[in-house]
Amino acid sequence: MTDMQIALTRVQGDPLKVTRKGESLIFNGTAIDLSGVTADAPLLLADHACPWIASDVTRDADGLHLTVIAPYAGTNLPEALWYPDPLVVVKDGPVALPAWQVG
Repeated sequence: MTDMQIALTRVQGDPLKVTRKGESLIFNGTAIDLSGVTADAPLLLADHACPWIASDVTRDADGLHLTVIAPYAGTNLPEALWYPDPLVVVKDGPVALPAWQVG
């Protein structure tokens, strides 16, 4: 199974549930299939309608690479949560995003 390298960017917003299923990511119940992404054919930000993906989706020898918007609620987001470490998702199932409710 291909690794998914997911960088995160934070914004205030409603909770997000992300699940991996094969080469698809499911955002709050809506799936986006990433199996067609190749090193020569990235999925450009302008070419998809997923509001949770904030970048082009690319593939290299390390797997798929993308940036996901990870929403939070609260007023005092600690600096460590503004720039969380990227996630490496290697198996199917829920993707563990950083805390949603803060401050």
